[in-house]
Amino acid sequence: MEKLELHIPEVKGKSEAKVYTAEMPKLTVGFTRRLMSLIKIDGAESTADIARSIMNAWENCAMILSEAFPDVTDDEWDLVDIEEVIQIIVQIARSSMAKAMTIPAEKKTKN
Repeated sequence: MEKLELHIPEVKGKSEAKVYTAEMPKLTVGFTRRLMSLIKIDGAESTADIARSIMNAWENCAMILSEAFPDVTDDEWDLVDIEEVIQIIVQIARSSMAKAMTIPAEKKTKN
């Protein structure tokens, strides 16, 4: 199973740097719905487009990320580099879509 990694930087005098490791979130209906609501990633032409989509849909992004990293606090999320958030969202989206594409479709039968 694919692993996700999230780095929380050190805040001098307040907290040490941390690395959270997580499994790819389970592909549930709710998860897929939230993911699809922010997947304008396919049409994105740049990292800035992806960042804009993520920031515009932050509540859904936060829910998706929290499913993968439930122990990360709001204060820790505030410290995460946006580039890392983008990479994780794209990694989750690609993995989820690849997994969904492996679900066999029923063939139509003639009566």
